[in-house]
Amino acid sequence: MSYNSYQPFNANQMPPAVKVILFTNIGLWLVSYLLYTKANFDLSNHLALFNWGSVNFRPWQFITYGFMHSFLNNSGSIDFWHIMGNMFGLYFFGSHLERFWGTRRFVIFYFVCLLGAVIIYWGYNMYSQSAMVSETKMTIDNITPFDFYNYISKHEEVKESIGKENLDKFYSAWKQHPNDTSFENEAKGYLNNILDSLTNGSRIVGASGAVFGILLAFAMLFPNTLITPLIGFPIKAKYFVLLYGIVEFYSVIANVPGDSVAHIAHLGGMLTAFVLVKLWHR
Repeated sequence: MSYNSYQPFNANQMPPAVKVILFTNIGLWLVSYLLYTKANFDLSNHLALFNWGSVNFRPWQFITYGFMHSFLNNSGSIDFWHIMGNMFGLYFFGSHLERFWGTRRFVIFYFVCLLGAVIIYWGYNMYSQSAMVSETKMTIDNITPFDFYNYISKHEEVKESIGKENLDKFYSAWKQHPNDTSFENEAKGYLNNILDSLTNGSRIVGASGAVFGILLAFAMLFPNTLITPLIGFPIKAKYFVLLYGIVEFYSVIANVPGDSVAHIAHLGGMLTAFVLVKLWHR
């Protein structure tokens, strides 16, 4: 199909691949919520993607993570926004791409972006966390009151989780009794918890990587299409997606404590989409 022969999709005729992916995501979101609230069973422990070194890692998670979404926010309230945002992007932009490319090519594109996003995210995580993992292990092996305090003081997120007041009291008491092994064991307990969170605690869910890939592909193929986002006025697709990319890139650099969004996966999905579109539409 050429650009000139392309016709926008009919909103009442959702393309087959988009329809299956959308309803699978919504169905799993509902099932996950019901299992967790009614049976205290967290399906994400099996279908979310965990780090390679985690005891919870399974090979199928490379695909299933993209069909899982958070259903509770940090305050414990039900979270609609994660899945709603992704499914809106899939429906609105993905439907155009499936109609333009055809179902087969769109499915290939979607799952390659899903994999590309998480592989780039993994690579970044391994690079950014490797130094801290090595430092944590070294501190555990050669622990002293000074080394422990120095390690905690360098990592603000760890310091906040323990509490500065508790840390100061613990360090002061340990200095007065440096040969008391109970202090050493308690310090090792703190550090082992940190090490465990680095290897087992991190997991990723959501179709965002693939959806961001869809956004970029749409902007590359239909750059001057006017869309009206939540800001309320029309903007060309190429500028809208460029702004999105800048925000995601800034979020990676800012690295705000407590930000649980996998911005690198979003950028990874966009990068994968860029390569695919260039290869397919030379």
